[in-house]
Parts: sequence; structure tokens; C-alpha cells
Amino acid sequence: MNVELLRQVVEEIEREGDRRFDMKVGISKGKRGLWGKLTGEPCGTVCCLAGATYIHLQGVPSELKKLSDGKQLSKWRQIKRYAEEKLEITNEQGTRLFFVDEWPKKFQDLYSLDHIAALKAATEDFIFTDGWTTEVTVSIEGNDFVEHTRP
Repeated sequence: MNVELLRQVVEEIEREGDRRFDMKVGISKGKRGLWGKLTGEPCGTVCCLAGATYIHLQGVPSELKKLSDGKQLSKWRQIKRYAEEKLEITNEQGTRLFFVDEWPKKFQDLYSLDHIAALKAATEDFIFTDGWTTEVTVSIEGNDFVEHTRP
């Protein structure tokens, strides 16, 4: 897993704030959100973590598919595969990371309250548990904290 790149992308999303970040959008141009009030960057681009990874490394794609409502949308599967390759994660890990509905429930609940805080917490947990492939628990034994991991 390319932890350095993942953290760079999350930090970039955090710096830019919520105006461009939406985990339900790959890379899109056009108004979004409640009555179209959230419009993304000055160029109108909105993206999820996979899309932000793509933009971080390649810039905004020059060709976005135009939808019937006038919005433009990237080729999601290509963006997802590209981000998985660059982040050095598997397809299964990508699915878990790039879809909020696949996140552990505590992060899904946080996402509904604060998108950026949820992203930061979820990605750090994703890194710590090797892509949510291991479960880590901590117990107190005497005066010590003891970590336990299991696949």
C-alpha cells in the first residue's frame, strides 16, 4: 500500500475542504448537492477519494462524459483502477475504501456528520488494518495495553 500517496491525497482534500469532496462522485462537473448549491472547485469539479487520487497525479481529465442533465462524469471504472494501481491496493481493498457503504459502520455514521473527519479517520484505520483485512483489538492486561490482530 502506498501510504505516503494516500495521506497526501487526504491532506489535499482536507486543505480544500468539503467544496470539492463527495464520496458518491468519481470525478464530475456540474452543480451537486442540495438544490445545486455545492458546486465544487471554480472549474466545477467534484470528486471522491479515487477521483482525488487521479486529479492529484494527472489533473482533471480532459474528457468527461456528458450526462442528460448536462453534468459531466468520468469513466468511473478507469478512475478506480488507476487509483488502486497508484495506491498499490487490490480491487477488493479499493471497493472497501472508495465506497462509503463498504466502510466500517462507525465511519459511515461519521461521514453523515463530517465528510472530511470521516475520510481522515477511515483512511488511517484502513492503513492501520492493512486495508481492512485484519481486525485489531486492544485489551488491558495488568498495567499494559496489548494489541491483538486477526485476519
